[in-house]
Amino acid sequence: ENARRQFPVTTLIVTHDLAEAARLAETIAVMRPGRLEKCGHLDDLYASPASNYVAALIDRALAASAQLKPR
Repeated sequence: ENARRQFPVTTLIVTHDLAEAARLAETIAVMRPGRLEKCGHLDDLYASPASNYVAALIDRALAASAQLKPR
């Protein structure tokens, strides 16, 4: 978190771990083969998932990680 503020550069991180993405990124892009499903802050993804795929991803991640809590 401190490094992100100290060195404000755009970085692309690819992960399948939504808790890690929420911890490391301000903006999360959920991709499905060939297309972007939803892009935004974790709170945006949680409040307005945009598709059943994103909703299921959020539900699985919340169930699997005590660290992942929307604001």
